Amino acid sequence: MNVEPGLYVLRYASGADVRLSPLVEVACDPRSQQSVSLISDPRVANGVLSAPGAALVVRATAPASLRIAVRASEPGGSLEARITLDPISRALGAPVSPVEADARVPFGGLSVPGTGSAAVQVLGHLARRGDVRVGSGEWLGGPAAPLPIEGIAVAGVPQSYGLEYQVRSGIRRVQWSPWVQAGGFAGSRGQATPLLGVRLRVRGGGAELRAEALFLGSPIVSRSGAEVELVGLSDRDPMVGLSLSLANSELLKGAGESSPATRDAPAKVRVFRAGAL
Repeated sequence: MNVEPGLYVLRYASGADVRLSPLVEVACDPRSQQSVSLISDPRVANGVLSAPGAALVVRATAPASLRIAVRASEPGGSLEARITLDPISRALGAPVSPVEADARVPFGGLSVPGTGSAAVQVLGHLARRGDVRVGSGEWLGGPAAPLPIEGIAVAGVPQSYGLEYQVRSGIRRVQWSPWVQAGGFAGSRGQATPLLGVRLRVRGGGAELRAEALFLGSPIVSRSGAEVELVGLSDRDPMVGLSLSLANSELLKGAGESSPATRDAPAKVRVFRAGAL
């Protein structure tokens, strides 16, 4: 979804049913992170619209793109949501005309048709750069742009998966943090303390983790399974890249079958651009 420079309100106008309406998650396209910001209700995770009536503010300083993902509130639940974009202000000469867009999102909020990959979002605090958000399978830092990662938070994961994670860090005393549930932040900000390792585990939902990490001076480490641990060759190698995805093993087994539980289903995400206020 593209936006012109200006200030907007993105509203979750309606779903198929108030009780069963899907979760809507909004994120900046990685190429637009420097020119757009999202401002959410402080009581909820940033970029998350949990039910019809929820809204967030979009501030764009240059033409930018947003990514909108829809996840069913329960297995086999509705993926139909109506979202409106209302400009509060916009740059002169940037026309806003009514637009409706339909998007296809695979069954259960999956992001890659036929693979069973959950729409994971990883927020990481990078040294000298700040908070950066990436999608499922995308690199936070990584081979192309390595930077020490000081903290992470993982969102967009169904509660039934029971995702938890902990990080390893420290300067004089290196230790593992307590386990943090999905959506929580593990690590630090502004303390120049890079992560030296990360552990992730899922406890339900037939889920499988797929993770890769890059540590300074080491080759890429790849792990998969219900529980993974990513550490460098030595106790002091800082993590400078992380890529994470989450797959439903049951869906992977049934990939290619025509059963309703494994085939792609249209989400019918409808986005409207209203005229200037």
